[in-house]
Amino acid sequence: MQRLFSTLLLTAGTVLVVGMQSVYRNQNFGQASEELTSSASVEQLYLLQALPKLGFENLFANGIFLKFLQYFGDDAVREKTGYGLSPDFFSLILAADPYYRPFYLFASSSSTLYAGQPTRAISLLNQGLEQLEPNQPPDAFLIWRYKGTDELLFLGSSASAQESFQTAADWADVSNYPNSELVAEVSRRMVESLKQNSDNTAVKTNAWLSLLNSALDEASRQRIIEEIRSLGGDISVDSAGKVDIDLPTVD
Repeated sequence: MQRLFSTLLLTAGTVLVVGMQSVYRNQNFGQASEELTSSASVEQLYLLQALPKLGFENLFANGIFLKFLQYFGDDAVREKTGYGLSPDFFSLILAADPYYRPFYLFASSSSTLYAGQPTRAISLLNQGLEQLEPNQPPDAFLIWRYKGTDELLFLGSSASAQESFQTAADWADVSNYPNSELVAEVSRRMVESLKQNSDNTAVKTNAWLSLLNSALDEASRQRIIEEIRSLGGDISVDSAGKVDIDLPTVD
């Protein structure tokens, strides 16, 4: 039985690797990737989706995520072609592995701040959340906060954000994840503040601050800082990287 399992593992890994190599043959997301059109890249991604996974969905998701990092990190090419494929990467990743919470953070940030597709970002988060339950995984409540933040800041939907933050609080209540009680309390405060004033600048400032803590690069950090300043917050970063923040007065 052990020998059979080892054989299946080797076969699955070989199929996945060979398949990915065949799809990306002669392509390194460097000079060669610059010549590809967006439509061709989409086709290549969905060819990968058709590969047999043989029960190794996590391996598949990790492999696609590595490809995303190569794509996302190629600044020279992205300046010319943009980040429009980011949601397509995570459509595959989250379909294969909806249980790894950091995937959602990358899906949200790359699809909103970079690709400019907040509706698609929220659709991706919903896609994964449908597979999750309170405390399964224990940090799943954080994904509801990502969703609420995107709804508030990028869609301007206070009502949807309230529902997401309330669900985040409810899920945090039954979670054994560290500091879940604090997250539940903060989320409820945001819900109440938005109920009293749907355009509450203090709540929006705190939402931008949550993005600042998880910014993927310096360019996005600077954009977030400017958004906070536009809401009346005073923020500065010293040479050591320490952030000093003076929040606007609560509405």
